[in-house]
Amino acid sequence: QVVYNAVEAAFKKMNDEARISSQLKKMGIEGKYILFVSAIEPRKNLISLLKAFATLKYQFPDLKLVMAGKKVKSYNELDEFMINYKYKEAITYLGYVRQENLIYLYNGAEIFVYPSFYEGFGLPILEAFSCGTPVITSNASSTKEIGEGAAELVNPHNEDSIAKAIIKILSSRKYRDELSKKGLEKAKEFSLEKMGNGFKEIFKEVLEKQKEIE
Repeated sequence: QVVYNAVEAAFKKMNDEARISSQLKKMGIEGKYILFVSAIEPRKNLISLLKAFATLKYQFPDLKLVMAGKKVKSYNELDEFMINYKYKEAITYLGYVRQENLIYLYNGAEIFVYPSFYEGFGLPILEAFSCGTPVITSNASSTKEIGEGAAELVNPHNEDSIAKAIIKILSSRKYRDELSKKGLEKAKEFSLEKMGNGFKEIFKEVLEKQKEIE
């Protein structure tokens, strides 16, 4: 039986824009940005996101990309890519971010982009949903299962697909709000209560079978 992971209750939509802005400034973040949160390794497909970001900078010159997550030391391909990357000044790399700060990052972002090639689950998608942040994620692996119906799904092997999805959301406040509402609803399907009840039913079934054996 499958019991889905749950997102922690601390991840929630915040309506205090002044507080969000103040906390973001402490992290060196001002203005509009898209967000990437994950351990930085090859399967997370960050290079495709960086290529997509470069494409949309022509239309949104003031947009920034904020990246949060610990980088895998052996990921040399990313280091080599960044040497000649044109938009380094528009990127903020925060490294590992504690949960209390991560909540503000989600709430302040225009979009959360998670273009992984594959995932075992994809918990950051639910964290973004819970904060009311519009999500773009891959149309493959478990990310499709979690995001379907509430996120904009893209081909992770095609940076144009990622760029077009970002532009689509940034260009329409109505669509952005629609995804935000759908994400908040989808997050409710992955509550701690549902996860607990799922394990409870499994334990109950196992105990009943044990009694039958005895």
